[in-house]
Amino acid sequence: MAGNVTFGVRLPNSGPFATRDALLDVARAADHLGFDAIWVHDHIPWSREKRTHFAAGSIEAVGDQDPNFFESLSTLAYLGGMAPRLRLGVAGLVVPLRDPRVLAKQAATLHEMSGGRLILAIGIGAIPNDFEIMGVPFHRRGKITDEYLRAMLALFSEAPEVTFQGQRVQFASGEFYPKPRHLPIWIAGMSEAAYRRMAWAGSGWLPVYLSPEEYGAQAEQMHRVLREAG
Repeated sequence: MAGNVTFGVRLPNSGPFATRDALLDVARAADHLGFDAIWVHDHIPWSREKRTHFAAGSIEAVGDQDPNFFESLSTLAYLGGMAPRLRLGVAGLVVPLRDPRVLAKQAATLHEMSGGRLILAIGIGAIPNDFEIMGVPFHRRGKITDEYLRAMLALFSEAPEVTFQGQRVQFASGEFYPKPRHLPIWIAGMSEAAYRRMAWAGSGWLPVYLSPEEYGAQAEQMHRVLREAG
């Protein structure tokens, strides 16, 4: 039996209309109109020449505006209190650019403070310059994502003390609270690696730019990988 269909709105946290007032207006309108979730997307550095990428609006609206790109989790933390009914989604959170211990703490805090409304749709990133600026090797972003995601899942577990040994992150007997209850982690991407990641970490899938026919083909491929993984 199919689950319920829900609808979300992507907010203008970047682009020509990326302002505090615009974010508030769209979030409140989504709440008033009965939508189920508000979503933001995620980058850390962002250049002026890319200010219309994923923009909420057209290039005609830009003028000489600064390339505002409001950070995803802190934006949702602010808006979550203004729209207390809506789910809060990040699509997709670029995990390898962040320390997984701090990221896990931020996500757990936001999830608990919002009453369990956060959805983390995580991705590996796709823009080499972002990784260069942040000092992270672009060609290893998939493996780094897997390591960081495993560290986050360990921190989210009910174990009072957590030890983790990875190539880039190691810690022993760490105590991290709060423990987020029922935090959904979706996997962004349409590759074999993304589908394998879903098999051990995902509770949802975030594809992008697909027609219904393409969606069906990708979903079939994803389910094959999941079946092979048991």
